[in-house]
Amino acid sequence: MITEVRDDDGVPMALVETGPARAVPACLLTCPQAAVGETVLVHCGYVLKVLQESS
Repeated sequence: MITEVRDDDGVPMALVETGPARAVPACLLTCPQAAVGETVLVHCGYVLKVLQESS
């Protein structure tokens, strides 16, 4: 889940929670519509897709 979105010298970045008390930075260039609170798929440091929860 994205916990923070920021701009790092012109590159959109997100802080993505990957587990209890663990978060990793991920680039949003490949998925610029991702926002705080959304669950995303991250591969090699890039957010690839916003995941939808099924009901």
